[in-house]
Amino acid sequence: MTDTPKRPAIIGISVLNPAAPAALGASGATAWAMPRTPIEENLVEIWHEVLNVGAFGLSDNLFALGGDSLLATQIVARVQDVFGVTLDLAELFANPTLAGMAAGVQAALSREQAEPLPPLVRADRTRPLPLSFGQERMWFIHQLQADSTAYNIAV
Repeated sequence: MTDTPKRPAIIGISVLNPAAPAALGASGATAWAMPRTPIEENLVEIWHEVLNVGAFGLSDNLFALGGDSLLATQIVARVQDVFGVTLDLAELFANPTLAGMAAGVQAALSREQAEPLPPLVRADRTRPLPLSFGQERMWFIHQLQADSTAYNIAV
């Protein structure tokens, strides 16, 4: 039986507690850093709620903190609720740190501001509307095989 060094128990340390870095001390944990931006502050709250862990730093890995794909999906959903941007789950897997995720959210927010969606315009109803792709496909198949019952389902 090998003796593995025990990690010191960290009890009662909140992520938002400024005394957390001192409490961590030289325990071998990742260098702890306070959130620098409002995006990082919101992400810290999201990670804390979803992961239910004590103190963690901006460079701590989501999966090393006990996260998995289901929790990552919850985090991405909460980011969408809070920031109004959609992050790709693959992006979170590629950058599983809080700092990396904050950079992804910032980039998504910048894209949203740089490329606003065009306004919706009411279609002209004075002439026939164009067919959808499905309608075009059915029309095309009907032109090839008029007697085909491929799209008819007997009830």
